[in-house]
Amino acid sequence: MNQEIHAIRHDVEQLAEHAQALFVATADIASEKVVAARDQLANILQRGRHATESWRDSVADGACYCRDTIRKHPYETLAVGLALGALIGLFSVRHVISGAARRH
Repeated sequence: MNQEIHAIRHDVEQLAEHAQALFVATADIASEKVVAARDQLANILQRGRHATESWRDSVADGACYCRDTIRKHPYETLAVGLALGALIGLFSVRHVISGAARRH
């Protein structure tokens, strides 16, 4: 998961760099179409920055909330984690057993 997030982040950074290079390369072109395309690209990049900042803030707030909840209720958190692990394990074993029974 971390590698995927890192790859997406890298791709977005590359896209922003290429967009900046496009701005520089077309700075001296005054064609209406080029100016309109540059304005549209600038708006899209700005919305992307705002969305990224908003997402980052939401994730940080969620992480702080989780950390605080775990610190306030460590035993309850442990119990919930163990229960979820047991359920996932139970369903995984049932799935494996039912798949093995179908093959025979």
